[in-house]
Amino acid sequence: MENTNLKDCFLEFGRLREKIRNNESIENILLPYPITLLPPLPEILSRRYLIHPDVWSQIPKIKPAGNRSDTEFFEIEELKPEFREADLLFNTVNQMSLEYGGQALKYVLYELGGNIFNHSGFSKAYVMIRKFQNQSHPFLEVCFYDDGISIPQSLKKYDFVFENQKDSVLILKAINGMSSKKMFYEEGSRGHGMNSSAQIIVNGFGGELFIASQKGAVFIEPNADPLLCECKEKYNISGTLIGLRNPKKQVNLYDYIDVYQHFKGKRGSSDEFY
Repeated sequence: MENTNLKDCFLEFGRLREKIRNNESIENILLPYPITLLPPLPEILSRRYLIHPDVWSQIPKIKPAGNRSDTEFFEIEELKPEFREADLLFNTVNQMSLEYGGQALKYVLYELGGNIFNHSGFSKAYVMIRKFQNQSHPFLEVCFYDDGISIPQSLKKYDFVFENQKDSVLILKAINGMSSKKMFYEEGSRGHGMNSSAQIIVNGFGGELFIASQKGAVFIEPNADPLLCECKEKYNISGTLIGLRNPKKQVNLYDYIDVYQHFKGKRGSSDEFY
């Protein structure tokens, strides 16, 4: 399972979705990564597809499934629109050890989870957290998925100037601090929750961030420009999918929340998500 980044795991989700839609069995597919499992989860649950027994035991009631030798599942939690943001924090972060980021990680999950509750208008949403502990480089993976209004839809609905822009470009604009309420960047100011979160994940933890919404996807890893891709239909996300991965590391939260960084993207190669 090593050397598989979030982008590769997202590609595996596309192959899984294709099998489901073609009524092919997925009983021999093991899905260790949250970013692969969460997007097709509603289809898996509704159709009761055969799935690898090590994974199926985690799915039926969307609850903790216990520990395995090399990993630790916390839970696949279905989020409800009436939940308070604090519920998300208390039900997930309190189960984590400080070695995976402590207050900095709490800030990131508050920001990303808060966006779901405050802006997406979802009917279905899930969060899944998993530790990969016995790797040569242990890491934590967190994934949020919701079926609400997408990032591109939110910006296009607010201003027609975004109508002809690619979805991946609009996702990057959101990472850089633009929203339907704030159509400009305020460099050096506070309040850039998504931007600060990206900095903490990538620059602080030395981890990865992946966001897919509608037909677009953005992948950010350390020491590289964000990778922007437009996706084939099998990879399309009706709402928003956010995955983050960070190693065991302590980060000073306040090194990032007062700092603005403008992420500049590069276009992905044509064979990645097409």
